[in-house]
Amino acid sequence: MKTILTTFLILSFCATAQVKPSNLGGSWQMSVKTPHGDVPGTLRIQQDGAKISGTCELEQFGSGAVAGSVDGKAITFTLGLHDGQMKLEFKGNVDGEKMNGTASMAGQPEANGGAWSATRKQSSAHATPAPTATPAKSIVGTVTGFKPGTHQLGVRPDGGAPMLVRFGVETEVVSVPVGERDLKKAAAAKVSDVVAGDRVLVSFVDGMAEARRILVMPASEIARRDEKDRQDWRERGVSGMVSATNGNEVAIGGVTLVVTDKTVFRRYSSDTVKFSDAKPSTLAALEKGDQVRARGTKSADGTKLIAEEVVSGKFVSRPGTITASNPEKGEITIQESSTKSSVIVRITADSKLKVMPDMATLMHRMEGGAEGAARRVDMTQMMEDLQPAKFDDLTVGSGVMVTSAKGGSDDSITAITLLAKADLLLKMMQPAGTHAGDADVEAMRKMHGISGSHAPAVMSMPAFVQ
Repeated sequence: MKTILTTFLILSFCATAQVKPSNLGGSWQMSVKTPHGDVPGTLRIQQDGAKISGTCELEQFGSGAVAGSVDGKAITFTLGLHDGQMKLEFKGNVDGEKMNGTASMAGQPEANGGAWSATRKQSSAHATPAPTATPAKSIVGTVTGFKPGTHQLGVRPDGGAPMLVRFGVETEVVSVPVGERDLKKAAAAKVSDVVAGDRVLVSFVDGMAEARRILVMPASEIARRDEKDRQDWRERGVSGMVSATNGNEVAIGGVTLVVTDKTVFRRYSSDTVKFSDAKPSTLAALEKGDQVRARGTKSADGTKLIAEEVVSGKFVSRPGTITASNPEKGEITIQESSTKSSVIVRITADSKLKVMPDMATLMHRMEGGAEGAARRVDMTQMMEDLQPAKFDDLTVGSGVMVTSAKGGSDDSITAITLLAKADLLLKMMQPAGTHAGDADVEAMRKMHGISGSHAPAVMSMPAFVQ
């Protein structure tokens, strides 16, 4: 009996004295030998007793999920790559802050594999892994590019500098219909479906370097929505300068806007560039001289409009000649025609750049009626119809007309709209009799209600170009 009891105690002691699994939680700098040379990577391990999981990112191979176990100092795990189409098996041993072993393709002999090694990035083997730094809890912006080799998306956050966002096998990607706020109507998508121009909401969680979720609004759907909205503004909209306000009526040129309690007001602030980013406003904010664009139900004779939406703002249109260009910063410097002062003009991704057409094209667009009689021109519509310009069109020595919101510094502005190659327009704004070919210029002036030596130094250009 004593012998049996002694044997039981010995076996019990041995069971309790088994070597505990090594603490592997944290980040490891990894290297795998391949026929093409050493491949560096990062192994991130989460440990639950003898079970390990996490991610591994290897240059040239990409990122994938890790699953395996540790028994004392022996470690085995698999790494799935390319949606599980490729699987690597790792076996090795832990030696304090280092690990090493062999890696091979699943189903292939270990002898055909290569050596691997890893060194813990943390100083203490027993320390709790620090959360991986993330740029923010969430980012809203526009996709600028896709790097499948390094599992990164290029994103330009709204109001921020371009950045790269990492994604992995644990990143959830869903496509959301444009304008939809209910995630129940979202559909599963792939990162490979994301293209430049898509709008995204990228979410992060503590302890995960890759994005946790990417909500995508496809650029193609956004373009269709925006085009539909532009068409509605064309068909049911009017624009002009506020000449008077009287109760719930606003006069802009020959049209009276009738405001109701359902009318939505928005207004440009000094930092607004995009038409859609105008801030919420009120009827009381409207002042004489404001530029206004409104849409709603027009009367049969077109003299009244029951306004559903009114967008307004105070703007400055500056004609000038380009004296310097900085493509890296997205800036040009102009010498303003009237004051001869230098103004730095920032060109953002949302600035609308247009090219002024040649004289014949411009005259054709503005003429109408018998014998070419001048007619009222919708300058906003005319600006929208102009050909887009590129930054390369903004050459030193050429004329431009830049519109920006009022407010802020006078020597540094952000372009809302910019009319490139506008030398003809600059001539129109100069006194008559100072240049050859002034007969054509004078004809253009008359179309705008400008004549003789009374040409204004500043001419208003529409800011509401969608």
